[in-house]
Amino acid sequence: MAVCSLTTISLHGWLLLFPWQNGYSLGYYLVSAMAIVMLGALITGLIIYKNFWRAFTQPKLRLKQGKKTILADLHRLAEVWSIWFLYDAMTPEFPPAWNEQPIGSYLISPMPFDLKQPYAHHDEYVKDFLLLIK
Repeated sequence: MAVCSLTTISLHGWLLLFPWQNGYSLGYYLVSAMAIVMLGALITGLIIYKNFWRAFTQPKLRLKQGKKTILADLHRLAEVWSIWFLYDAMTPEFPPAWNEQPIGSYLISPMPFDLKQPYAHHDEYVKDFLLLIK
């Protein structure tokens, strides 16, 4: 499973809070529609290309059989790897949130954006967090 990046979480958060019109969010429907399109692309790709695992684990690129064969093999490789990245993008793994802390009338629980170690920034080690507010 993939660990969601800061960009992915920020983009989906922004889209889900996209301008509200008459009580509903346009971004919510946009994200939902694209999820259905991606799922359809994944399923049809797996149905059409039956030798997915063999092509994924043992890719072949025939360089000496002409331009048309090379382009067909490159297309097949791009298809196989895109199916893997679609699956990886659709099965995110979020780090667990930390204990809730009361701040005023709200409960705040920090959640790391990823499972990576803190990184150096201007000679200090920092880590990115998302705040979950109740």
